[in-house]
Amino acid sequence: MGFNELNGKYRQLRYELEEAYSAPAWNRPRIDRIADELAATERALASILPHEEEHQMPLELS
Repeated sequence: MGFNELNGKYRQLRYELEEAYSAPAWNRPRIDRIADELAATERALASILPHEEEHQMPLELS
């Protein structure tokens, strides 16, 4: 998966996590799954970005 795909997945997971936390009753297994996927996606993004380019290609967090 390339940077753009991973960044899109990251944004989608952030949205899903926000949505899960805003629910009247938290679905803990869902939140845990999303958090695990989010962490894996962050690691994948970090592994494909050279350290010197991190300041030039910021992640879209919103």
